[in-house]
Amino acid sequence: MRHRSSFWTYVAVLAPLPACYSSGGAGDDDGTDGPRDEAAEVAPDDARGDDAATDDAAPDTASCSIPQHWVRTTLAIDRLEDASDGAVTVGQTARVLAWVDVGPPGCLEPGRIDVASDPAAHIATIVVEGWSNEDAVAGACPPGEPTAMFVALPGLTAGTWTVMDGSAGPAGDPATMTLEILPCDAGCGCLGPAHTIPAGGECTWDCECAPHLQCIGYYTIAGTTARTCRLTCNDDRDCPRREICTSWDDGPSAICEGLGESRCTPTGSCEPGYGCDCGDGEGIPCICAPMMPADGGPCCRDEDCAPGQDCVQPEPEGTAFCAVRCTGDGGCPHGSFCAGSGTPLSGLCLTYE
Repeated sequence: MRHRSSFWTYVAVLAPLPACYSSGGAGDDDGTDGPRDEAAEVAPDDARGDDAATDDAAPDTASCSIPQHWVRTTLAIDRLEDASDGAVTVGQTARVLAWVDVGPPGCLEPGRIDVASDPAAHIATIVVEGWSNEDAVAGACPPGEPTAMFVALPGLTAGTWTVMDGSAGPAGDPATMTLEILPCDAGCGCLGPAHTIPAGGECTWDCECAPHLQCIGYYTIAGTTARTCRLTCNDDRDCPRREICTSWDDGPSAICEGLGESRCTPTGSCEPGYGCDCGDGEGIPCICAPMMPADGGPCCRDEDCAPGQDCVQPEPEGTAFCAVRCTGDGGCPHGSFCAGSGTPLSGLCLTYE
C-alpha cells in the first residue's frame, strides 16, 4: 500500500537560474559565488530589463521582463447534462457532462475537477480548474469550442439533487441541473465481500468494485442497461499508468482501460521529456512515461523548463517555477502524485517524502 507523507514537496526543486533572469554583477570576483552557467549569466540587455539585479539573491517573477506563466484559474461551466445512462439508485455512481470553454491549446487548458456534496441540502457542486497563459497572446484568451467533460458523482443519497457550477458561471449565474437518485428498497449494497470486482467486471453497487473504481451504468447495443466497474476520465492523464482514456461501442464512455499492446519501443519513439517504460516483467506493455528531471527552479517562460514541464504560477502573487501539470497520478513522473483540489499546489505533480 502506498502512503503519502503529511509533508509534500515540489516535483521540481531549485535549479540553475534560467536565462531570462538577471544574474549577479559581472564584476563579482570575491570568490563567494559557486560555478555559474555562462549562458545564464550573460543575458541580452533587452531580456534583463532596467532593474536587473546586481547580486545573487533568489529571483522572483519581477525579474522577468516578458513573462509567460501558466496561472491557475477556474473554468466556468456553460451547461450541465445527465450522462448516467439509466436510472441511478443509492449506492451507485451518477455521471454528468460539464460543458466548458477550454479555449485554444496553449492559452487556456483544463486542470483537475473538484466535486463536493451537501447531503442535507441535496446540492452537489462541480469546480473545473484550469490553467491560463494569457501572456502568450498578450491579452485575454480568444473563445474556444465548448468541450464536454465527464464528472462522476458517487455517494449521493436518495432524492432530487441540484447539481451546479461551483464558480460564478460565465455570466454570474452558475449553470445548474437536477438529478434524481432513487431509493433502494431491498437487496441494497454489498451482501458479500466488498471491493473485490476488478476493472471491467459486472457490478450492481459501487462497494463491489475494487478501490478507486465505481459502478458505471451504460446502454448496450441491444438496448438494455448494464453496469461495470470503471474509473471515469477525460484524457489519459486521469488514468493510472499503462491505462488510456477510451470509450466503447458496447460499453461505457470516457473510462480508463488497460493497454493491450506497447505504445513505444525502448529505442525511442517518445516525445521529448518522455521515455519508453517497459515495466519490470515480461508481457507488460511499454508506454511513454514522464521522465522529467528532479529539478524545476524559477522560470520566466516554458522555454526555461525541461521538456514536459511548464512555467507555472499557482498563486497570483507567488513565484513562477517549473513543474509538471496534471489531472491525475497517471500524468506524473514515477515517485510522484498529482496534488488534489483544495491545496495551494492543486493540479501539480509532487514527490513523496
